[in-house]
This record gives sequence, structure tokens and C-alpha cells, in this order.
Amino acid sequence: MVPIPESIYFPPLDRCLNERELLISWRTAYVSLTDVVEQRNDHLERFLLDPYVKRLLAQPFDPFPAATQETKSAFETKTAAINVTPTTESTYNITEIKEDALWLSKKVKIDEISALRLVILEYQTRCASQLLHGFSPEEATSLQEAGGDLNTETSRLLAQTVLSNGMPAGDQSALFESQASTRCRILQIYLSERRHFLECIQIFLQAASSSHPHQPPGHRRARGNETDGALVDRLGEVLLTPVKQSGSGYGEMILSCIATTRKIIDDLGRGSGWFDQDDLQDSLEMDWFGSQLLQVVHVLEIMLCLIQAEGRGRPQSAAVALGWCKLVKQYDFFEQFSPPYPSVMPLISTFKSLVAVISFSVINPGASSEYLANLPEDSIAQENRSEDPYIVDLDVVAELHRMFVETAGNPSPIASPAIFGWAILIRAIRDISTSRREAREVRQSQRAVDDLGNDSFTDDDTASYDGEPRKLRRRASASSETSIGGGIFDDIMDRVVDRSSSDDDIEFLARSAVDGSHVFDFLTEIASNTAEMTDTTSRKIRYDILESVRCFASVVGYIPEILNTVLSSLTNSCGYWNVSSCEEAEAADSPLALFLYNDELRESFLGAALSRYPYERLPFLKIIRAASASQSLHENGSPLVMEMLGSMPTFTYELPQDFRDYETIQEEENTNTIQLNQPVQLFELRNNMKSLVGRFPSDSQALVIAQSSDDFCIPAGTIGRIISDSGPRIAVMFHEYSGLRYLGKLLETALAAGEFVDAITHQEADHDSLVEIVGFMATILDTSTKLERASTGRIDPQGPSHRLLEEASDGLSRNRDVVSVGFSLFEEQLYRLTDGSSSEATLELLVTLMRFFHALVPILPGRVWSFLGRSGLLNLDGRGGKLTSILTGVELVTNRYDFLVSSMHLFNALVEDTTTHAVLRRSGSKTMTRFGSIEALGTGVPDHILSKVLLSLTRSAVDVFLNSCNWRFAIPEQRLLLSRIVASTLNGILHHTYGVDDLSEPATKLVGILAPAAEHIIDRFLSESSGHIHFQPMLRALLDGLSTPDPTSQASMPRLWRAHTTAVLQFTATLIRLSTLVGRSASQLEKLLFLTSPLLARLYAVHDSYRVPVIQLLKSLVVSAANGSGEPPSLLGHLGPQTSKNFLHMISELGKPIDDDAHAITIWKLLSSVVSNRQQWFAIFLLTGRTPRETLKESDRNQAAESSPTPLLAVALEELSHIQTVPLPRALAMLEFISLAQNFWPWAMSDLQKKSNFITAISDHVERISQVGESSNNKTAIEACYETRIAAYIAEILAMYLYHARQMGISEPAKDVLRKTGFYRRAAVAVPNYNSSLHGNLKHNFEVKFKGCSLQDFKRTSLETRAYGREFYYDTQLAEKMLSSDPAWLGRKNDGLAEEMARANVNLSLVDAQVAVLYGWKMLAVELSTSIEDATVQNILAKTVSDCLISNIRTHLPENVFRHLSQTRADFALILSQRLIEANCRNLEVLKLLSIVWETLRNLNSSFEMVLASGDASYYRTLLKILYLALQAHAGTEPPVADVDSRVSASPQAAQKVQATNARAEMVLEIIDKVVAHGFQDLHRAIHEQPDASTPADVALITAILQASLRIPGVELRHNQILTLMASCDTARAATTLFSWSDKLAVDGDPIYGELSIQLLLELSSMPAMAEQLAIEGVLGHISNASITSYIRRANVSPFAEGAGPQRCYSIWVRGILPLLLNMLDAVGSPVAMDIAIFLNHFPNLLKQSVELFEAPDSSRSMMSTQAKHITYSTVSEIHSLALIMYILISFRESMAGVVDIPEVQWDAVGALESAEFWIGTRQVLRERILPLSPREVEWSKQKAVGYGQNRLEEKVVDELTGIREILTGEEAP
Repeated sequence: MVPIPESIYFPPLDRCLNERELLISWRTAYVSLTDVVEQRNDHLERFLLDPYVKRLLAQPFDPFPAATQETKSAFETKTAAINVTPTTESTYNITEIKEDALWLSKKVKIDEISALRLVILEYQTRCASQLLHGFSPEEATSLQEAGGDLNTETSRLLAQTVLSNGMPAGDQSALFESQASTRCRILQIYLSERRHFLECIQIFLQAASSSHPHQPPGHRRARGNETDGALVDRLGEVLLTPVKQSGSGYGEMILSCIATTRKIIDDLGRGSGWFDQDDLQDSLEMDWFGSQLLQVVHVLEIMLCLIQAEGRGRPQSAAVALGWCKLVKQYDFFEQFSPPYPSVMPLISTFKSLVAVISFSVINPGASSEYLANLPEDSIAQENRSEDPYIVDLDVVAELHRMFVETAGNPSPIASPAIFGWAILIRAIRDISTSRREAREVRQSQRAVDDLGNDSFTDDDTASYDGEPRKLRRRASASSETSIGGGIFDDIMDRVVDRSSSDDDIEFLARSAVDGSHVFDFLTEIASNTAEMTDTTSRKIRYDILESVRCFASVVGYIPEILNTVLSSLTNSCGYWNVSSCEEAEAADSPLALFLYNDELRESFLGAALSRYPYERLPFLKIIRAASASQSLHENGSPLVMEMLGSMPTFTYELPQDFRDYETIQEEENTNTIQLNQPVQLFELRNNMKSLVGRFPSDSQALVIAQSSDDFCIPAGTIGRIISDSGPRIAVMFHEYSGLRYLGKLLETALAAGEFVDAITHQEADHDSLVEIVGFMATILDTSTKLERASTGRIDPQGPSHRLLEEASDGLSRNRDVVSVGFSLFEEQLYRLTDGSSSEATLELLVTLMRFFHALVPILPGRVWSFLGRSGLLNLDGRGGKLTSILTGVELVTNRYDFLVSSMHLFNALVEDTTTHAVLRRSGSKTMTRFGSIEALGTGVPDHILSKVLLSLTRSAVDVFLNSCNWRFAIPEQRLLLSRIVASTLNGILHHTYGVDDLSEPATKLVGILAPAAEHIIDRFLSESSGHIHFQPMLRALLDGLSTPDPTSQASMPRLWRAHTTAVLQFTATLIRLSTLVGRSASQLEKLLFLTSPLLARLYAVHDSYRVPVIQLLKSLVVSAANGSGEPPSLLGHLGPQTSKNFLHMISELGKPIDDDAHAITIWKLLSSVVSNRQQWFAIFLLTGRTPRETLKESDRNQAAESSPTPLLAVALEELSHIQTVPLPRALAMLEFISLAQNFWPWAMSDLQKKSNFITAISDHVERISQVGESSNNKTAIEACYETRIAAYIAEILAMYLYHARQMGISEPAKDVLRKTGFYRRAAVAVPNYNSSLHGNLKHNFEVKFKGCSLQDFKRTSLETRAYGREFYYDTQLAEKMLSSDPAWLGRKNDGLAEEMARANVNLSLVDAQVAVLYGWKMLAVELSTSIEDATVQNILAKTVSDCLISNIRTHLPENVFRHLSQTRADFALILSQRLIEANCRNLEVLKLLSIVWETLRNLNSSFEMVLASGDASYYRTLLKILYLALQAHAGTEPPVADVDSRVSASPQAAQKVQATNARAEMVLEIIDKVVAHGFQDLHRAIHEQPDASTPADVALITAILQASLRIPGVELRHNQILTLMASCDTARAATTLFSWSDKLAVDGDPIYGELSIQLLLELSSMPAMAEQLAIEGVLGHISNASITSYIRRANVSPFAEGAGPQRCYSIWVRGILPLLLNMLDAVGSPVAMDIAIFLNHFPNLLKQSVELFEAPDSSRSMMSTQAKHITYSTVSEIHSLALIMYILISFRESMAGVVDIPEVQWDAVGALESAEFWIGTRQVLRERILPLSPREVEWSKQKAVGYGQNRLEEKVVDELTGIREILTGEEAP
């Protein structure tokens, strides 16, 4: 074969060794095709369609060709240094790899390139192999601690598992890395690849051959679990291309199968030959043997598929028939084939079964005899041509006959089907030969007679002979026909029959097969054993067995042995629970379809059984029970079997010995035909009921009427026939009756309270018949239910299921139906069994009845609920239930748990019914049926009954789950089945209860019935008292998963094994997530899971189907642990050093090699949880590529750095550098990881600074995003959701990136990013695309249609991670389950509520993404604002603020949904506004903000009174803050004027400015009126009436707005209007009142309202008119008389006082009272001077203290010399204010002398001046003594001075000191 080119099958070697490309093994391909991938995988498709793979498929039995000189040269080229250049960072040794490849090529005789690929596979999977190699001592200790000191089966299994390799970790690693161990693994991979390649071939071939032209009509393909039909079809066509080109059918491929089988069998006899010189493990020989045996099984499966695809109507070619028969004859049909290893014994049964079936199929007596029969009579044997049918090749026929005769001499069960088939074929040939010879002899004799009577003929002779016109012909001699001979038939008989011998070979062969080898028992055994094979192989084998039975039946007839074979072929030994899941039930080429549609088979068995029914009752019942699983439909839509029973034509029974009520008729025909003279009753009264007749006429009359019903009476005159009169007379009556009614009545006879018995046997129905009847009803109901749901999506009250129950109930006694009979029979049998009065047979009937109840749940759940509510099965009244009694008294003794399994299945069905019909139960829907007025769906059963039943079953299920892991099981599958069904059901209960509706209490939810059961589960598993015993089932499941069997021909067990482990993993993950959701404290479960993390890590490596559940469990565990108060356990710390390294390496593969996006996304979500939930060790590895242990080893640090894998952070950055090629969901998950890593691990962002291509890629990606909007196309809409959310994460990442760049002094990135923010500017703050119409109509229509329900009932909670799309917000799958029965759900054209809800989910996905973009843009814009000196940035930020406010104006979204969104926008606008004002931005966009924010406030139409009353004032406060900032922007500026053309004269422009000034002034007046005047009025009232709602900050904000408003140019002209506005709201009086009450309203001892109110008065007084008004109103008197003023006068008031109160009083004095006095002096002048002087003299302590605090250090008279002297800004400001007041008062005193006597104010001006001179003169001392007190002063101390001084605070203090000196000296500073 040509060497492998570089392709996806084998990429360039350097990429493989660096693990940038992971090879797809054939095992991975097989698993992906069958188990894991549920959707199309492009990477897998590219692999399978690779040209080299197609070449491999063209030679399916030789995937690894022998080495040639060409392959050797290709090997040297591929491994040359130019293609593989090792570096110091490489972790591989290319020399060792080449040596291993050459060794493997030589060892197993394959080409070097294929060997190299296998070696690379071992290298890439080494971490997974090492994970499964054993446990370190530390891990063993951890696991034993998790297992606890319990003497249980699980604990013993754990001990065996962890102690199987007890050597230290270092020795384990050395052994694992040894050359012998490495080469052993390489050989195991070689074996695996050969095996799985054949398994893939089988999948492709089955898919392609199912539609091949040779396929017989009516055949329908039945694919297993393949995921992409088109893909496997195409690959199958590659296999079939040679067939199409040759035109000879599948013969060549079948011959290849035979040759391959011979080679493998020969190899098995010789051994592997691998142990001559190499030091390999001896156990590998066992692996080799098992692999070879498995390969030959796969080859035989392929061969069987090819034979059947060839067509069953044509015999095989001579080459195939002879080649196969020689092979099996050479090994005596493998009768003595026995492997030396017990572990592979299960494969031997499959192998021998395939050999037997193929041997018969190759002979194919039916097709061969039919082929011969259709040949012309004079055909002769052909020459030896291998492609012709073997049956016409005399040499082959003779050789086959000889082989079979020789084999028959020693009975061989394996050969017996072929031997018996050959005997039948030869007999058919003999019969044909004899009949044709006799016909020839008759014709010859007749012709001789004719010739004697007619010597000549005339031309006009028109006489006819045998009805045909006579024609003139040549006279033939008498011996002419004899000379022609018998043709091929005589030739065959001459070759196979020794006519000289008296022995009959045909009889010998038949007796050998039937009597010697018991062929039918063997076929029955084969059919039974197929339950362990793959579904396809099982179906094909049983199909061929039925074909053989069809052939044999014509010879042996209807006998018990062949009937057992038929039943085994139909049922596959599957119970009720398995048959419903078998795909063959709906496959047209299934054994069931063959049996029902093949007239010969159906008549031979079903017809024969029917003709003997009910005399022989069981055969017929068994057949219809088996056939009832078929989904074949009658033309009326009912199951075919149901219609067969609807009208049965005959009734066969044993006539009583004294029965004479008939007469014989048609005696001349001698057919024993009879006619009844009297009617025959089929049922009669019980003996104890006969006495009622006559004694109770009213009751007995009803009984007699029932007895004589036409339904169960063979009327007089009915014709029949005596079919046996030797011994008991057996008669078959040609009476048409309903078989269903008869079965129902027969079932009723088993009741203890029943009135009738079978009149034929004079007894009630026997136990075996009852089991079959109930089993048939259970199966047919289950089949009917599935058919109804498949066709209509619901159960129709008039559908087949209900019709069947009605038909079966029609003949029952009054007040009974078949359902009530089943319930009564169950109760009777239940008490008999538990009372010890019955046997194990009763348990079988109970199990079957449980299945019947299970089948009833979808049809009549109300009946089942009511029965269970009153049954003794469950413990509902505290007296114990019979379920526990049966379990402990019977099943635990026998170790068989059929009843328990059935009970758990019923439990699961009831839970599903609770969910399915929750809506209908709430609305109380009822259904009328022939059974009466019943609540068909359980709506009439009280909720407390349903809840009690479920709680009882839940308790039992939890006990079973906790204990069954330590029971013994006669059938191992039952343990796995119990665990799976219980874990799945408990998980379902938790999901249904807590997965939706996060606002309601569990008991009030739509599925509130489940709440007690869910709470019980939580209490049992999540309570603090739950310990090791509650962890046993989880631990056992992990141990089971660790020993998962490989997928082999015994496919059912591995599949069930994986399903059990996966179900427990999912249930455990739900429990962990639920502990977080319901607020449960850390339970023992969480702790024990951390201890078992070594098992979880290994489980990840066992099988692909475990990977996603394991990752999801670990993610839940990490998140839950972080929610605790203490430090969470370290996930990585619980793993051994080597385990952690290997596990981390495996998850670093991220869904490779098939690039499974779902798997990769799950891993990225785990990693996001790790970096954000305090898993420090794990996070360090993700970010650095090294485990902490490696980092801590100083001596190995350099080595660790060299050999460390690429950090996953770097992987994400590299992959996202090509973000356009990454699938959107995957890109989103990676961006989330990077964003969280930035937030929680900022030091890791040093890598980000080096990845400029990543930043460029993501910023370019955002730049390319167009405007996001709704789309009618679902795919496009969902993509828009992902694109938008991706943009949000990119914004967060860019923000953090810019922050770190700024810290490093790099400003260029900000400029680059700024240019690409167009999408954010357009879309981030826009109103989300919330489809109000869609959601409103959905809500209205939903609540109208489903009364008592709301959409909130289906709103998802955080129990499960939500993904954008049609399932995002509302749980549509749950809604589908509950509402699909209503036509409005789907609608007429899929336009119903289901589609509306899905569209609503998509819309809410988009809204969620848009909200996230807002938050992301907020982060990015805030970071960009650090470069606010750029005019472009200023405009962008101002426009963003404007857009935020405009969006809040325009939004009409539901307030309850989007209230927080408006607040977020407002907060965003506030932050940007602050940055703009701080930067003193005054551009046009900034100045426009005032009108916009005021319009926003006006649109809000609210006030402080309203928002405080509603309890949600934060949004209003935020808008007021933005208003304040917008006002500040206008302070001291001209109003914004639009640009005017230069041609416009100055005069119009001046007019425009005046107009703008007036407009702005009017706006400010409105602001002062609405916000300040009325706002303070509202606040004043709220402070007194609801102090908890209001805050001091509100008053401060009002004051600030007033202050900013008054500073705006043009407002000074409106002071009189402002005075009017304030007067109308009595603002001054309110402020004075608030001041007087401030000591009573103190907050934690702080009279803050005193300062705030005085500050407001201060701002009011800045307006002269208002100051005059205050003076007139006597504001000073009010202040002086206020109670708070008494505190101000105290001596302890100072800036250094202890306590908030004195400090606040000082602040009121300095910042409020003194400035107020100055304003009043300035506005009023001398008239108020006397009042102010008197007022000041009321504060002697403060006047004196002001100078003392200001004194120079050395001159201080109030402080000790040792005390540190500090000076504060407030102290200096106080002196400055007092100095100015004193200066003004002195001026007025002098000017008003003699007019007004202004008192002296006792204040030391001289001392103040001296101190000022000192401080000014000693600047260094001043600098050292300045002490900042307020936060504002602290900020000043950190700011640089504008003019002089070291900081802004010093500069302000010096300015104040200079002012003091100027005032007190009367001189200006130089």
C-alpha cells in the first residue's frame, strides 16, 4: 500500500508530538459513532472521509499492510530532523519513538508508517493510561477515608481496587515509563485499533447494505446509534464500490471474510509469538487472544450481514459455500474450540452461534430448493464456475454432502442447523426428481398408447389432446424421453445417494440433527444468548433462526421444541422492560416483522396454536405475548396483534365425557363434522355461587344472564369437527368470538370473589395462563401507547389502548373491568405471598401485574394512583408496606429482584406522570369513558394522596439506592438497572421540583406534589448527619465506572454499565448544585467527593461517555465548596502529584481529538469556575502550565519551566487570536474564562500584554459586528445572541487590558481600542430588543388556555446552566411534556404556544446578551475615561451619557423585569459625568446633558415623596446626581449655541445667545422649583415621618443642586422668582425647623441634619433678597434658640473633640453659621449688625477657642509644651470668617456710632494676627503641623499645588492665612 500521506488521518509528526494535533484512533471513531456524539461532528467526518481512510475501507480486512521499501523510505522522511526538530522544551524523545515504531513494525509485521502512528497514539494517550495504572499511597488513604470504616461490599471492593498496586508513586512511575511497559501499551493499542476498525466497518456496511439493490422488498433499514446517516452511508458505499464494479454481488467480500477468519483461527492456534525475546508482560498474551477472538467475531458479523444483504432468495456461490464448509469442517465446526483464558469465555458462545447461523445461511435450503424448482426441467449441471450458485455445481454438492454426512456421524450442535437444512434440501431435490421422473413416465406411457392407436395424422386433423390443439409433429420413438434423462435433479441424486446401499442418508442426517444434536434446543439456546450481543447482530441471528424454522417446520411440523425456538427468536429473552427499548420493534427486517408478515411462518405457528386454543392455552398466549411487542399496524391504526384477537374463528376444547348435545353431519365425507344441538357455555358459576340461584332471585338473575351471554356461549347449530376421538374427545368449533373478551373473563376467574370459572376445565385460570394474559396486556398496552404518542403526540381516549381495555372488559361482571380485576388480583396475591400461603410462582404473577400497572400509567393514571393509595403495597399509614416484606422475605433470600425492579420502574412512571399531567390536574380536567365518569388523568385524586404515595415510594427508593450497592445479585444486571432507574428517578424529582419557578415555595409549585419527596431526598443526602453510609452508592458507582467493560459483542452489559454510572454521576451533581441553590451548609457529601476526586479523575479517562458528567460534577463541587464560609478544599490537592498532572493534561485536550464542542465548552466552564472560586492550586496550573508542587521545587524550577505544557490561558489566547474560525458557543466559553482570570488573577495578565494579536483579533471582531436586532430566522437570531454576549466579554477583557497597560505607563492601546468601539457606542446603551408584543401575547394566551398556570411555572432556575437559544429562559422540554396533549401547544402548522415560547426564549437570550454588553461597555468606557483629556474621548463619553439617559426615556419595558437596567444605565451615566466634570469638560455635547437629564427626570414624573414611599429611590437619587453634575458644567459658562454660518451677522447670533440664556434660566427655575423647593419639602416631611426611608445625603444633594443652579450665569436675574418659589414651599422655615430638631434626629449620635439644614440656609442666603427675607423672619433667633445650639455652645466642641456630636457641632459653626452671618451682613448690611454681634456673644467658648487653636506652638497658653500642636483647614477657615465678621462689625460700629449701638464681640483679634504672622513666616513648621481631618482635606493633601506649596491642602491653608493677615492689618499682601 502507498505510504500514508500527511492528512487528518496522520498529520505532520511535529504537530502530533507537540500535541497540537491529536490523532483520532479507531476506538474514538467507533465510540463517537455509537455512544457519545449526538450531532454531526465535522472533524470526525473529515477524518472518516479522508482519502487514506477511504483506501483503508476499500481493503477492510487488511488495515495494516506489510512493510515495503517504499514505506520504509516514507518513514525515514517523516521522522527526519527537518520535519521533527526537538527543542529543550520538548517532552518527547524522537529516537525512542523511532525505535518503538520500527520494533512494532517488525513485531507485528506491519508497515513502518502505520507502526509510527500507533506509537504516536500511545504517546498522546499516555496520561490516560497512567491515570488507570494505579493509586498512590496518599490517594489510597484518601479513598479509604471516603469509604469509611464499614464492613460492606462496596468497602471491600474499594480496598481491592486501591490496594491492587501498593507500590510507592515513584516506583509506579518508573515501572510505567519503562520500555517494556511502553511497548506493552503499544501492542494493546495495536490490538484495539484492529478490533475497532472492524467494528466501524460493520457500522458502515450495515448502513449501506440495508438499502442495497440486492435487498429483498419490504426491508427497511434499522440503524443503531449512528449519528449521521449520510456519512455512514457514504462510507458504506466505499466498501460496496468493488461489489458494484464487479456485478457479482458480495461474493468476493464474503470470501475475504472466510480467508480472514481462517487466518485468525490459525493464529489463535499458534499464539502471538511476541514473547520470544522481549521482556513483555505475560498478561498481554491473554489480551492478544481475546482481541483475536473478538476480531473473528466481528468478521463473522460482517459476513452474516453480507450474506443477508446478498438476498435470501439466491443461493451462495460455489466458492463461498465450499470455502466456508471446508473451513468449519477443518475445525469440526469448532465444537472443541475452547480458549485457555476463562475471561474470554463469553465470546465463545457468540462465536459458535455465528458459526452455526452462517453455516445454515450459506446452505440456505429454502432459497436453494426454490432456485432449483424454478429451473427448466431439462437443465443440466454447470461446469465448475465458482460464481454460480453452489447447488448447480455437482462437485461442490457432492463435497458438501460428504462433509455433512461425516459430521453427522458425531453429533455436533453447531453443525446441526446446517446438517438438518442439508437433509431437507436433499429431500426436496429427491422429491422433485422423483415427481418429475414419474411425470415423464406417465407422459411416455400415454404417448406410447396414443402412438399405437394413431399410426398417422392428416393435415386437417384438428383433434385436441389434453385440451390443447394437436399439431403435426415427428413421431418420436418410445424411448425418446427416457433418453433425455432427469436433468440436474437426477444428477445431484446420483452424486449424493448411493443407490446400491439400503441406508438413507437423508434420514441419517435428519436424525443426527434432531435426535443426536437436538437442533431445536440448540437454536433456542442461541436465540436466548443473543440478548448479550449487539442489537443488530442479535436481530440478524434471530432472523436467520426463524428462516431456518420456516424451513424445518415443513418437515417436523408443530412440535414443542420448535415452538420454543420460535418464542426465543421473537423475545430474545428480553423482559418487558427491555422490549420497549429495542429498536427492532419498529424495524421491518426484525424477527417480529418476519413472523407476522410471512404467511408460512404465521400459519405454521400462530395459526396452529390458534387452532388448538384454548385446549392448549399456553402456546397461543406465549406467541401473542411475544408478538404484541411488534409495532406493526392494522389498517385501522391498531396494533396488528390486537386486531387478530378481535375476532377469533375457532374454539378448541375437550368435550366432557358425558357430552352428547351434538350430532354428526356430512358423514359421507368422513370428516367427523358435528353440529351442536344445545348451546355450550364457556364459563359457569362457581360451586358456592350455584346455591344462590333460587335463594336470592334478584342476584341470581344477574348471574344467569351473565352466564348465558352471547359473548361466552357457543350457540346451538354451530358446526365443528372432532379432531381426536382416541381418549378424550377434542373438538374444534367454528365459532367466531372476541379473544380479548375471553381473556378478560378468563382473568376474572382467578379472583377469590369471582362468580365464574372456566366451564371447560371447571376451574379458574391456572397460574401460567394468568402470567401470560397479564403479560400480554401489559406489552400490548405499552406498544399501543408508544404508537399513539408517535403518531399524535398524546393518548387518545378513543385510541387503541382504551379500545383494548374496553374490549377486554366487555364481558366482565357488573361493576368490574379488566383494570379493577388486575388490582384485585394483585392485592390477593400480595397478601398470599406475604402471609406465606403461596409460592414463588405468585411472585411471578405479582411482577407481571406490576408491569401491567406500569403500562396503565400513561393511559389511566388516576386509576393507578387511587389503587396505590389504598393498596397494602406501600407504607402509607405507618404500619409497614408489603413491598418491604417481599424484599426482605423473598428477594433478598433468592438474590433476584424482579419485583423490586418492577416497583422502581412503576415509581419512575408515576413521577413522570406527576410531571406530565401537572397542568391538567391543576385545571381539573376530566374524561368520560365507558368505565364511567373517571378522572382519567388523576385529576380527581386528592393531592395529598398522590403526595403520600410518592413520598412512600421515594423513601423506599432511597433505601434501595443506599443499600442495593452492597446486596448480592443472582443477575448482576439487576444491580446496575436498579441503580440507574432509581438515580434517574430521584434526579428527575429534584429537577422537576427545583429546576423551575424560583419565586414559589416548592409545595406551591406546579409540581408541588413532588415537594415532600424532594425534601426527603435532600434531607437524606445533604443533611449534616449524612455520612459514609449515604455515600456508598456514589462510591460504588465510581468503582463500577473504573471497571467499565470495553464495548464488545456483548454490548448490552457495557451499555447498561455506562448508563448506571452516568446516572449516578448526574444525580450526585444535582445534589451538589442543589445544596447551593437551597442554601444548605456544606454536607458530608461534598467532603467525601473531594476525598474521592482521584476516582473521578480516573473515571474521566475510562470512557468518553463519562467525561462530560465528570466535568459537570467537578464544576458543581468547586462552586459549592466556594460558597462556604471557610477556605474551600483544594480539588487539585486531593489528587496525587502524578494524578493531578495527568488529569490536567487530559482536560487540556479540550474535546480533542474529534473537537467535540459540547465537551470543550463544559471544560471551559469548569475552568471558569476554578479561577473564580478560590481553587488557587488549580488556577495556578491553568494560568502558568505548572502545578504548585512543580513551582515550589526550587531546584527543579528551570526544568519545570522547560517541560511544562502550554497554559490553558495561553491556549485560549492563541485560539481566540483567530476568533472568526472558532464556533460561537466555544468562543464565548473561552472569553468567559479569560475575563474571570483577569478579574481574579490580575498578575496573570502579563501574558495578555504579550498577546497583541489576541487583542487585535478580538477588537477587530467587535468592530465587524453589525447592529444587533431580532431576526425571524432562529439560527440567525441565536447567532446574534452569541455575538452580542461575546462582545460583552471582549469589552471586559479590553477594559482590564487597558487598565494594566495604564499601570505600565502605556497609552497607545487605548487609542487603538477607542477607534474600534463603534458597536458599543451604537448598541450598548440602546434599549434592548425586548419583544413586548411576543411576551404579552404569550402570557395572555398561555394563562387563558391553561387556567391556574403561568409562565413563571416554567422559568428556569440556576440548578442547570442555561445556554442561549430556544431553551434559555423557559423550560420548553418540561412544558412540552406537560402541555403536548393540548392541540394549542403545537398549533396547526407548528405555530402554537410551543413555538411562541421558543421564540420568547430566543428573544430573552438576546436581551440578556444586550444587558451584558451594557455592563461590558460600562467597564470599558470607565477605563477609557482615564484618557479624558482627548477631545474625542470627551465627545464619546458625553454621547454615551446622553444615550443612556435617552434610552431610559424611551424604554417601555416591563418595570419588574428591567428596573435594574435603568438603574445600571443611570449609574453608568453618573460615573462618566463625574469624569467629564472633573476634567472640566465644557464642549457642546457636555453642555447638552443638562436638558437631557432634566427631560429624563420630567419623564419619570416622580418626586422624593413618591420614591421614598415606594421604597426604591436609588434611581431617582442617581438622576439627581447627574443633574447636579450637568448643572456644574454650566456654572460660569455661556449657554450652548449651535454653530452659525459665517455670513450670519453678529446680531442674530447675539439674539440666539440671549434666547438660549433665557431658556436655560427657565429650565433652572423649574429645577429649583421641582427638585429643590418641593424636594426639600418632601424630604423634611419624610425625615420626621419615615426616617428610615430618607438619608442625609438626600438633603445634601438638594443643597448641592441649589448651589450649582445659583452659579449658572443669568440665574442672578431671577432671584426674586426663586424667592417666590421658596416662599411658596416655605423652604426657609422648613430648614430652620429641621435645624432645631437635628439633635433629636441624630444618626448614631451625629446631628448631621443640623449641618445640612444650615448649609441649605447658607445657600439660600447667597441670594440677597433671600438673605433679607431670612433676616426679617428672624432666622438668627431661631438658630440661637434651637436645642442643638446649646450643644454648640459647650466647651468640648472643637475639631479635635472625641465623638461625632461635638465634631459635627464645630462643623455647623465653622461651615454653616459663620458663612451665614457673612452673607446676611453682605446682603442686609448695618441693620442686622447688632443682631449678629449679640448672636456671636452667645458663643464665648468658641470665640475664645478659635484663637487658642490658632496660636503658635510656643505661645500657646492652653496646651502643655509637650503636646503636639496641629493646625487644620477648618481652624484657619474659622479665624478667617471671624476676622472678616469682626472687620465688618467694626466698620458698621464706627459708621453707625450714635445711631445704633453695636455691642463689642469678645474676640482676640491681636492674638489671631500674631499667630497668622507666625504661621506665614514659618512655612516649614506650618507644613509639618497641617492635619487633614475631612475626606476632602485628605484628598487635597494628595493633590499637587497649583501655585505654591507641596500640596493643595497647604496651598489653601496659606491662602486663608494670607487673607486673615490682610483683614486684620488692613493691608493687601504683596
